[in-house]
Amino acid sequence: MAAGCYVLGVPRGHRSRARIACATAFAVALLGTPWAERGARAQEAQEAPQAAAAERAAAERVVAVTGDDVFLRAGASVDFHDLGTTRRGDLLVVEGEDAEFLRVRVPGGLVLYVFAALVEWEEGALRGTVRGDDVLLRATPSQSFRPLDGQKLARGDELLVLGAVEGDGGRWLRVLAPARCHAWIAARYTREAGETRSLAGVLERAGLARQDELTGGRTRTEREERRAAEIREAHAQLEDLAARSRAEAAPDDTELRAALQRLARDAPLPEQRARARDLLQGLDAQLAKRRADAAERARRAEAEAAKERAQRAADEARRRREDEEERARRQADRRGTPAAEGDVLVRGGETLLVEGGSVRLVLTSRRFRLGDYAGRRVRVWGIRESRAGATDTLEVTSLEILAAGR
Repeated sequence: MAAGCYVLGVPRGHRSRARIACATAFAVALLGTPWAERGARAQEAQEAPQAAAAERAAAERVVAVTGDDVFLRAGASVDFHDLGTTRRGDLLVVEGEDAEFLRVRVPGGLVLYVFAALVEWEEGALRGTVRGDDVLLRATPSQSFRPLDGQKLARGDELLVLGAVEGDGGRWLRVLAPARCHAWIAARYTREAGETRSLAGVLERAGLARQDELTGGRTRTEREERRAAEIREAHAQLEDLAARSRAEAAPDDTELRAALQRLARDAPLPEQRARARDLLQGLDAQLAKRRADAAERARRAEAEAAKERAQRAADEARRRREDEEERARRQADRRGTPAAEGDVLVRGGETLLVEGGSVRLVLTSRRFRLGDYAGRRVRVWGIRESRAGATDTLEVTSLEILAAGR
């Protein structure tokens, strides 16, 4: 019978049919669910454990040790071999618990032993690399005791090597195991101290201090040298980027901007981050100026183009007018009949053609300087324009001097 189908309260003789009807309804409901919806639900079901694990990791319990020289052990019992001791106030990250014991991670790592032949390591070196698969960790340099249950090293794991000792079967390395390795501690010697999300910085500093103590300060020296190298590298990068930022194409250099943004965020020294920000601002200023200059050049080019277009239009109009005047002059020449004859008189800024004391025409010309003919008698040809209520105007296209004025 399908899960969730109940037939209580149905008379015994009808229960078989009731079961069939219930199962049929259940199947219809299941098959009626859209496949996309089912896929989404399946994906949610797969992602939920991962999200929950991430949330738990961000909120793991942290306990503080309340006793002196409290043993860490390989299992949840005093029968398991000890893995060293803790001191009052030491912080531990809780992964789980079993009866009266807590399974914990130790900031900075556990001191354990691994067979030397399974680690790539040079004598005196601080670090070694595991070169085997499923390499066992032990509490002592011996195979007399069981290895740590379920805790193995993978090929490529990096270890801090504290020294080498002779043990059962050959040489062993005393190492700080990876942070994922755990131990057990009696819960009665601990108290709640908070969660990893609020104590992350404290736990990191505690881990580094433990490593520094166990390595005789070599990890601190290594960090200082690494930081010094990072400072030198950042300085060299800033000098190179500063030179590149002065280049003509710098403002549009995407790679350059990305490098400066990274240094402004991640450079080891505050002054280096500040200089990277200054260089970015300089790039932005150069880019803004370049855009403004480009816009000004475009505006000037458009103005010049408009001026040239206007000049071409004016030249074209002048040529058309001259062509019309030339045609009119030729027509007048062919006719052989002048438009008028009379004396040239300049008065009130106008050039007049006078005959017998009366004004016959107002003369204009683009070909002749009519003022030079003042006081002379002339015969003129040209284009006549009538003006209502005023003396007609003649655009002179041809002129003949007859005599000096009367």
